[in-house]
Parts: sequence; C-alpha cells; structure tokens
Amino acid sequence: MELSSFRKRILNGEVHLARREALIKEYEHFISIAPKSPLEKLGISRFRELPQDKKGLYLLIFFILAPIWLPMIPMFIVVMAFVVVASRGSGSPEYKAYDFGKNIVEPILKLFDEKMELRNYLDSHDLVDTDVYYSQALVDAYLINPVKSKSTYDYLSFGSYNWKDASDPDSFDFSGYKVYHQYEDSDGDTHETVYFIGGIYKFHLSFTIDGTVNIMSTSTSKTLFGEREKNKFKNIKDKEIEVIDTENHAFSEQFDTIATYDKDAYRYLTPTMIENLLELRKHYYFAICIKGNVLTITIDNNGYKGADPYSFGETTKPLYGYGDPEREIDRRADRVRQALISIYELRDLICF
Repeated sequence: MELSSFRKRILNGEVHLARREALIKEYEHFISIAPKSPLEKLGISRFRELPQDKKGLYLLIFFILAPIWLPMIPMFIVVMAFVVVASRGSGSPEYKAYDFGKNIVEPILKLFDEKMELRNYLDSHDLVDTDVYYSQALVDAYLINPVKSKSTYDYLSFGSYNWKDASDPDSFDFSGYKVYHQYEDSDGDTHETVYFIGGIYKFHLSFTIDGTVNIMSTSTSKTLFGEREKNKFKNIKDKEIEVIDTENHAFSEQFDTIATYDKDAYRYLTPTMIENLLELRKHYYFAICIKGNVLTITIDNNGYKGADPYSFGETTKPLYGYGDPEREIDRRADRVRQALISIYELRDLICF
C-alpha cells in the first residue's frame, strides 16, 4: 500500500522548518516571562552549559568536598522544598495570562501538518445513542469497567489528524484519559480507585455498519475449579446478551464478541483480523466498539507502544522557564512523532 505524503513525513521525521523557527522564538519568549526555577536561581542548572573540561574540574572538587556537604543534604532538601512551594503562583501577569496550549502545544502538532490539532471534545454519540457523560458512554459501550456515579475523569492529553473528514484513511482521534473515584477512609486518608487510565483511539473504517459491534478482552481468574476466562470490562450474562462464536478457540477464550447483527461482527472479524487481535492481546488488555464507520478502542497498560496517555503533552504550562528552546521544541516534537508512528502501527493492525 502506498503511504500518504503525511505518513511519509512522519516516518522521515520531516517538519515544517519555518514553523519550527517561529516556535523556537515563541518558546524563548515564554522563558523570558516565566519564573526562574530554584535550580536556575542557585546556578546549578548552568552546569550543563559548561565546557566538558570545566565540568570535570567541578566534579572533582565536588567529590573532594563530600565530607562537608553530605551532612547538609537534609537541610538542603528542606530549603529547596520551601523555595518550590513559595514560588508556586509566582510570575508576571503576562506569564499568568499565557496560553501554553495554544501558543506551544498545538503549534508543535502543526509542525507535521496543518490538519493536526488539539481536540478536547469527546462525542458520546460515537459510542451510544444517548446523551450521557463520556465516561458513562465508555461503560455503556463495554469499553471500560463500570464506574461509581461520583467518579471523575481527566484528559491527560489529546490530539487528532483531520478527524472531520471521515473519508480520509489517515484520520484519527486520540485521548489520554483517566477515570477514577477518590474517597476518604475513617482515618481521613485519601484513597483512589482507578477504573481506567490509558489511551482512547478513534479511527474511521472503510465500511459502515447498521448497529454496533463490541469486542472485549477477557482476563483469567482462579476459582476452586481451576482457571477461567471472564470479561474484564463488564459482566455479560448469557441470558441478556448472546456472545458470538467465531469458531477460533483461542479468540473465543481471550475475547467476548457481541453485536447488534451477527453479519457485522463476521464482516470485521476476518481470519487475518482475528490473528492481528490475538497478537495485540499478548501485550494489552483492550476493548473495541464499532458504531457506524467509527472504530473506538481503549487500551490500558499505559497506552499502546509510544502512544501513552501523555503523548501529545499536557497543555498546562510549566511552572518555570528552563532549558534550551531549540532542544526543548525538538524533544517535544520527537515525542509527538513517536506517538504518531505508534498510532498508525495500531491503525494498520486493526483497521481495513
């Protein structure tokens, strides 16, 4: 299959050079208005910029004076913690008003293509036909475990490529997502129950179905009668829903498949696709929901390869201005590139 120009640019590591230069200057501006880190104030961060011979000299002196500074470590830690806490919330009005997501994070995505964007709007109608919170839609679509009504959710990162064009075979939508419930025990200690933390991927398929298809990884549990496979995402009773038999014993052991119409499930679960999903299952728990021509897949275990929940970067601006602008922009861009490569590896595995 001939790769698109967009996919070729990702594999070759090509970025828009003029945008990169503009983004480096923007990051320089951010550093100029951001508070200085405690390490920078103490001059420690400048150590990285010293010539190699001077670094060696300073390190030698550092180890020679070890008997003097070692006893002072606990006091240093306390002082640094105080400085960090005291400096929180500091910064000029310009820094406080600075939109890091709009000015830095999204332009990094657009280094690869103008159609890359931040999309923090998740549509529950891609999963179910009712207006519910997205976390509940994930449950109703058999994509995550049932959650408490008081559970909360966080977007850890998000990004998409040309998602509005359903005919584009490269289009995708990704969200790093966490669903959890926090509570206090009788001693006042805070605890957290995590229902899901991982990646949510959406891809357009080359065909459209009338109902829905759900494919869910099972997990092994030990009982008095030996090990048995059970559905990890939601309890399915045979009396309520008929599980489709694919005639592949390994697949039936490791997945539960349900569908509005059997023909839709069999259309997707070709012998090649079954083998692909079994291979993916060796490394991840995941679940798939197909509705219309949209395939949604949730993968826990910190996402899929390079596309972890934080792949596209948190839009929260850093507390301090630090680092070499060019190096920092290239580091962030490379992280996005690795995530994109990972996402398209997954797409090639589970879509047709």
